[in-house]
Amino acid sequence: MRQLVYATCLLVLAWSTPSQATVKGDPFAEAETDAFSDFSNLEVEEYPFQLGGYLEFRNNLVINDREEPNSIRQRLRLESKWKKDSLSFFGSVDADQELAAVKWKGDGHRTRGINLREAYAMYDTDHVDMFIGRKIQRWGTGDGINPMDVINPLDILDPISTGRADNRLPVFMTGAVVTIEDWNIEGVILPKARVSDLPRHGNPWEPRALKQIRQQESQGLLVLNKADKPDQWLTDGEFGGRISTTAKGWDIAALAFHGHVNSPVLKTDNQGGTLKLTPEYPEFTAYGITVATGLESNTLRGEVAWKPDYPYQCAKTGKAMRSDLVQAVLGWDYNLDSKYYFNVQGFVDAYGLDSSRPYWQHGITYEVSGKWADDILSLGIRGKLHTDGEGALTEFFTDYALTDNWKLLTGVMIWSGPQGGVLGQYDDNDYVYVTLRYSF
Repeated sequence: MRQLVYATCLLVLAWSTPSQATVKGDPFAEAETDAFSDFSNLEVEEYPFQLGGYLEFRNNLVINDREEPNSIRQRLRLESKWKKDSLSFFGSVDADQELAAVKWKGDGHRTRGINLREAYAMYDTDHVDMFIGRKIQRWGTGDGINPMDVINPLDILDPISTGRADNRLPVFMTGAVVTIEDWNIEGVILPKARVSDLPRHGNPWEPRALKQIRQQESQGLLVLNKADKPDQWLTDGEFGGRISTTAKGWDIAALAFHGHVNSPVLKTDNQGGTLKLTPEYPEFTAYGITVATGLESNTLRGEVAWKPDYPYQCAKTGKAMRSDLVQAVLGWDYNLDSKYYFNVQGFVDAYGLDSSRPYWQHGITYEVSGKWADDILSLGIRGKLHTDGEGALTEFFTDYALTDNWKLLTGVMIWSGPQGGVLGQYDDNDYVYVTLRYSF
């Protein structure tokens, strides 16, 4: 069956119609419509206020169960930007309706809602830039895998369901960047941490291990307590800093961050003869170095992070543990005549190098794509492969710009690997997607 799907996808790639290529250099980051991509080129006096956004219709059809789509979502996103002299404001709001949630098994899932996404003010001068509000703050140079991108939590409702999705959630924060000649010194403060919830039972992206825990809870074999979240203002705050410069064509930065893990670990308690599990979000500290350089049509980038005494759930024992974690990413991409694009990146996570039994995860991400028909048609393949045996994710995609405002994105995403693997656990989620987007 899978071979048939692959063959069908190749035919679809040859004949189909999806939209302009994704933002280059990131197989799993977002390529959302930027209504204000040209705002900096406009005369502020003539356009002090801008309003834009998009209307999107998405249908993800599960291959193995056509009656159980993992998403039938309609989204209206409104974005606004106001700028006067050194002061500016940006805000965005989503109005969503997820029809597929009606058929998801398990707990009740929200089918519609209006959500404030980003809303922040900025004050820019020649040497000091400041901001405050709900914002997504990206750090690191990795392509999709960023060891130091730890400020914003993942969106559990849509974590990896599309290679184009922005899977980070905005967080209220304040920060500033000070520029001194070739040096930038940046700091951010989060008065209260925001972390990822556990996915509800029945969510298509509910991890297999969590499903098993909830099944055992329904049989009375254990108790899954309410998550112990860091929810105190200032007491549960987070903060970080970055210093960067450019030297001989290399962008170099040193980073540090202290906060709470975004994904919980389960603390076990066996008192009274009943096993009790409590999701917790322990504190941690991370230090990192990033480098990047451009060589004509090539880009090289690297990132190394050290997270001492890092809290994590051991994949083999299931116990919450702490040990030093070292993460490294090395990537290369090549853009040929702005028409053909190649990207490959290797990553490795080393847990417990300070112990007698270290634990390793490693793999690659990749993308090969091209543009045709006067650059309005893009097609290619991208994905992630765990060379440690934890599974793989493969996406065949085609993007087609129907008009200046309308885009059609289609493709297929296929998971493979052992059922207990990081990616293999989503083996039943293979799906074909069709997304129609109108930008305004």
